[in-house]
Amino acid sequence: IALISAIIISVLLLTLTLGVSMTGIFGRFNVLDSESKERSLALAEACVDSAVLDYTANGSVTLSNVNVNSDTCKIVSGLESLGELTVITQAVSNRAYTNIKAVINADDLTISSWEECAVLSTC
Repeated sequence: IALISAIIISVLLLTLTLGVSMTGIFGRFNVLDSESKERSLALAEACVDSAVLDYTANGSVTLSNVNVNSDTCKIVSGLESLGELTVITQAVSNRAYTNIKAVINADDLTISSWEECAVLSTC
């Protein structure tokens, strides 16, 4: 009886220890995913800023990749119609994607609309 009790207690303690350590590992990955999402969001916003700067300098938006330090984002679309500039950008950081669609008043460069799209094709 003592041997069976010791085995059962050992299995329970091992299961508890394994569960606690896995919680720590999953928590660490959640923090990493959150940081990657924040980084891709900032990168996509930088791409919108770059498109607006290009528009003010040249009167149009050049569709290109924009380098920000060691990261790259992409200006997917930059169309002007009816006094509004619609810019769509995409950024990726460690498999965290951010797609932004910004509608900007072409006259005074104020933001009319700003949204994050889950899928690039829905922007």
